[in-house]
Amino acid sequence: MHPSAIIVPPAVKNRVIAVTVLASFALSTAVNKLSFFDFIPSGTKTIILTVVISLAAAIIHPIPDDGDCE
Repeated sequence: MHPSAIIVPPAVKNRVIAVTVLASFALSTAVNKLSFFDFIPSGTKTIILTVVISLAAAIIHPIPDDGDCE
């Protein structure tokens, strides 16, 4: 199965997910092309980017709290 088959359906329904996915592709490409980040192993780059991008998306567009938690 192609990886985009997992990403595209939710991204079609939610603009925030679509923008986040596109930003993650762009940032991943930029980090891999810039020689400044060559000292970081590729797996570590992936983990760092995942955390940074998800944190940014959560800060920019948080999920509203419906108050069901106790």
